[in-house]
Amino acid sequence: EPCQGGRDAAPPERMQDGEECSCLYWTLCDDVKLLKEERLLALHDGILDCAKVVAARMVEASATQGLLICSERIAEQESFNGGHMTLEDCIVRLGQLVCRWAISQDPPFALHIGVHSGRIKKLKLRHGEAYFGEPLLEAKRLADLAPQDSCVQILKSTKDKLNVLERLPFTCSRVNDCYYLEPSAELPEEVPVSAAYESFSPSGGQSRCTAEFRQMLLDHGIDISKFGKGQAKTLDELYRNVAVEKKSYFVGKDDSLERHMELVNISLTVMSPKGHEMELRLNCEVLKDSTLVRRNQKPSAFIEEGAGWKSAVDAFFKHRLGLPAEIRQELLDQENDVNDKVERIKSMFFPGVDTMYITYEVHIHIPDPNRPELRSIGLPNMTGFDTDAIATLPRATWSWRIRGEELSNEEALERLLQEHGIDTNDYPPGVISELCDELYESRYATLNLRAGHLVRNIQIIKVWLCATILSVDYVLRSKGKMQFGKRERNHKEGPVTMRMRSDQDWKAAALSCLYGKLGMDEAFVKSHLVIVDSSYRLDEEVEYSRSYPGLKTVYNIHTVKCRVKDVDNPEMSFIGLPEGNDFAVTRVRQSLRPSKSSREGVVSTLWFWKPRNQLTETGDLLYFQKSFTNDQTMSGEVEEFTPMGRRQLEPPMFLRPSDLDESSTSLVVEELMRGRSTNWSRAQRAAKRILDPTYNLKGFYGDCLAAFPELLLYTADEDSISSSGRSNSEEYQRTVGALFAVFWCMRRKMGGAESFCFGVDDEWEPLNSWSKQPRRKPEEIAKRQSFFTEVEWDRIDELLHDAGLLCDGVQGHDEERVLAMLVLTAIHDIMKIVSLLPIVQEAYAPYRGYKAGETIHDHDIALSYVLDHHPSALPSYAGLSKKQQDSIRFTQSKMEYNMGWLVQAEAPAGALFTKLKEYVQNGADSQDLAFYFAIGSQTLQGLSRKAAEKFVLKFPRKVLSSFINSFKIVGELATKSESQVLQDYLVWRWTSHQPSLGAVPTGHGSIAALRLVVMAQGDSPSVLRALQSLAAEDSDVLFRELGHTGCKEQLFSLEQPPEGSVAMGPAILVYYAPALMQKAGRVDPAAALRILAELFRQARQFWPLLPSSSGSTVTVRIDVLKEMEVKMITAHTPGEVWALEKTSSRDAEVKKLCLGSEDLTHALMSGSKLRVLNVSENRPSSATVLGMPEARNWVNKMDSRSWEDYDGTRSASALVGRSQTWDVR
Repeated sequence: EPCQGGRDAAPPERMQDGEECSCLYWTLCDDVKLLKEERLLALHDGILDCAKVVAARMVEASATQGLLICSERIAEQESFNGGHMTLEDCIVRLGQLVCRWAISQDPPFALHIGVHSGRIKKLKLRHGEAYFGEPLLEAKRLADLAPQDSCVQILKSTKDKLNVLERLPFTCSRVNDCYYLEPSAELPEEVPVSAAYESFSPSGGQSRCTAEFRQMLLDHGIDISKFGKGQAKTLDELYRNVAVEKKSYFVGKDDSLERHMELVNISLTVMSPKGHEMELRLNCEVLKDSTLVRRNQKPSAFIEEGAGWKSAVDAFFKHRLGLPAEIRQELLDQENDVNDKVERIKSMFFPGVDTMYITYEVHIHIPDPNRPELRSIGLPNMTGFDTDAIATLPRATWSWRIRGEELSNEEALERLLQEHGIDTNDYPPGVISELCDELYESRYATLNLRAGHLVRNIQIIKVWLCATILSVDYVLRSKGKMQFGKRERNHKEGPVTMRMRSDQDWKAAALSCLYGKLGMDEAFVKSHLVIVDSSYRLDEEVEYSRSYPGLKTVYNIHTVKCRVKDVDNPEMSFIGLPEGNDFAVTRVRQSLRPSKSSREGVVSTLWFWKPRNQLTETGDLLYFQKSFTNDQTMSGEVEEFTPMGRRQLEPPMFLRPSDLDESSTSLVVEELMRGRSTNWSRAQRAAKRILDPTYNLKGFYGDCLAAFPELLLYTADEDSISSSGRSNSEEYQRTVGALFAVFWCMRRKMGGAESFCFGVDDEWEPLNSWSKQPRRKPEEIAKRQSFFTEVEWDRIDELLHDAGLLCDGVQGHDEERVLAMLVLTAIHDIMKIVSLLPIVQEAYAPYRGYKAGETIHDHDIALSYVLDHHPSALPSYAGLSKKQQDSIRFTQSKMEYNMGWLVQAEAPAGALFTKLKEYVQNGADSQDLAFYFAIGSQTLQGLSRKAAEKFVLKFPRKVLSSFINSFKIVGELATKSESQVLQDYLVWRWTSHQPSLGAVPTGHGSIAALRLVVMAQGDSPSVLRALQSLAAEDSDVLFRELGHTGCKEQLFSLEQPPEGSVAMGPAILVYYAPALMQKAGRVDPAAALRILAELFRQARQFWPLLPSSSGSTVTVRIDVLKEMEVKMITAHTPGEVWALEKTSSRDAEVKKLCLGSEDLTHALMSGSKLRVLNVSENRPSSATVLGMPEARNWVNKMDSRSWEDYDGTRSASALVGRSQTWDVR
């Protein structure tokens, strides 16, 4: 049944017969499965809402198609004032608004839209009225021929009638004399910055959105949460546009804000000796990747608020053309023709911000072209000239053309070739037209500039179709071809091959190739073939083109294998299977752009199956070094319906530290890396191309794997457990995941955010919320989608920018800085591999508390030791510039700051901030500080190809917010003590907790309560109730030990220490205590707290409290406990016991030991390096069972003592009152 508009749509508007109007015809091309009533009604509502913006009306409609019309009569009835907008402007803008709305839906609507104008005719029928005529029929034809979903297709005649929208970037369509407009196309500021003049006002000031700017937007009712999502730009970009670059400005309008943007188009003319009025044109620009972008437009410039068009033109003359002041003044003082246009729109890039565009058309005539000062712009001979790249503007080429003359594509291309030394005079007729077609119409080639030479780029897809026939591997090859009635001579046999469109990815091209050459559609390929993603390879060949003499051509050859699933399937008979017979495929070859030079006709290709072992060409043999019979198995049905487990990347070759010479004094790392070097060409490619849209994650991974030999270190002793409690292989997966995080975060606006949240599939293709594979639970998909929509991506962008990784302008990023980030990511966790830990050498002892001969068990300090004293052991680090080496050493060696310790309240204040405070007070480089936070954010994420799972799935949103906000904590160290900064952070976490935990605790034990809530990251009330219910002997230990600051002469004010109290130490850092609380504490928080208290109690036996140690911290590692449930920790195993072993002067480690071992007996008798842990619920002391003195007696004595210090003052941790002043409500 016809659907007449939306739910509340008005009856179709009657048009007058012969009325002049502009028509928009739309048709819905959705999958039939999506055609549901609610979705169709939403479509009509959305279209009608868009129509109101330009006073258009729906005059005909059915469920899946309709006709909208704009006319002067309708505009008058609706009191619509479009200013300088023509009817064509209105209808094209409407089409674009509809497309924008369509693609923003989930799932998007697949709309095809055609637009045309003219006089419409009315036909009276028995049941009503109908319309026909040229504008309707032409609009419908254009919609049917639309080259892609959600674009507006128009004829050249309509484009010529545009006034306000004439500068929109239309794309040439395959259909003759047609153009199409993509939904993202926008007026001046959305055009690439190189298309118009960039303001040269200083931009070195604040380039990040300020709090005042945010508040101003909020005060005027603008929803800033929509910025930075989807296609919308970030608040920072709006701020820079308005406040820094001054391309636009805000004007108050009642209670709202309106953004004004003023632009001047400059028609600079001069009279030629032949009497022609010549006009300056921007021919093309050379972008950063050397690609030539054709512009063919007049120069333009932005106008700052209150400056006027003369100021903008003067800046353009000065900075872009280099004209002297005298010439500029004369040209601006003369009488010049000026016209203006105005348009108001709602931009999809700045949501909620209405924008008024004011465009000035200025005609400036040069009266005397013979003046010497004008030679730099090609006068008086009217020759073309180049301008160098400046600021954010790329290099550009300019020319003088007869005013009003529009060069055809062929003429402009021929002129471009000649300007680059390519003689086209001897080209056969039609050759330039063919080259123009492949560049601008069919898009089978692009032009680039390499070392000053013009180069043609061609993309080729080569598909090896493989089948196993009677246990023998065969490949499909072409034997011969007949086209245009003639047999092709000297035919060279080869696989299925086809040219690719320049904007086509290799996988889509492979499908098109199989369809175009063999007639296999996508459904057939998916049912009967397997494209082997791991076989993909890209090669490059360079040679001079025979078709276009003098033009060097680069052939990018994409090669991939495709296997037949079942050769015995009857549907494979048309390609000669299962017998392996020869066969022929006949197709009609049609030109996409009919012309005199194009040829059409029947093409027949003869194909045959050839045993793979009979291939003789070197390139083919190299490609098939790995037999395709070893490719991935095809369990299609099983994989389709079976949820996939955690996917792993295959680690590189394994190293064997056990094979090293034990007598060697060299570091283990140094020995393993001996003879290995960094592949700097691959490393630099990864850093250089990280923002290249054509560069994908698979290529990035391949480059990193080939570049950094340190990644092999994660495979040392592959069966061992790292210090984190994970296998070494898992540490490798996490490190590669951290590299992926760098890649995704840097490319956040290029789809990186989606991959960060949803990951990529087995073929390295980005996933999203509606991906069918891998199968995920609805709850997991919801969590990932929630993270994607709610996270503050602009804050992450800001961090990368502050770290020097991202840059403003055309440059995009700092390649050297990114390379340093990749190197640091690759080596960051290598010292978690226990066999690699260094021993402090006599020459460098003591080192950060470790004595000579001691093994450095802290992986961060261990890496710092290598960087400080053995930098050549890590070739990737050693090869960086000194500046980048200093940045890495700052983050690893000098700061001594672990961001995870703060976020999870894992460490005391001294371990967290003492060293960092020194550098902040001494003016530490803010970029290096941000660099540290950037690497910290990557290494905490627990990534895999399945995405940033720790952040996306496991971090509560509040915790993630605290993680991001913790970056600001560093700045507070300049004015506050370490303990005060930590205390303020803990209080903020308590007060922002949801649900509320009540008043902030004070008095004895308050810091313990605050830290345990942050550590647990779970059911906080349960943790606090468990803490209150603990036996006094356990709660007192936690209150004391978690309340030490680890800072000289510093106490926590919340503990309310009596006057005259002094700090004691060392403080104890239980490494992975948060993991223990989150794993064991989630099931039984009271038991987890008892275990934690026992760890502190026994560790204190190694390091008694002394005032002189108040500024130090020791570490107790509980790697073996952190992933265990309470019942597994407390379970009694005959003959085994948990023990705490002192491994160095500042480290201890939990181990499980056998009672009968000689090492245990010796350690127990000495009593200096081993303490047995009593973790059972029934508390008979393990020390008593083993015949040792009762440790609790010593602790109780300490508790009962007055804690008189050696100088007569008293310890704060003992003198604070017993009763805490906090409660759990």
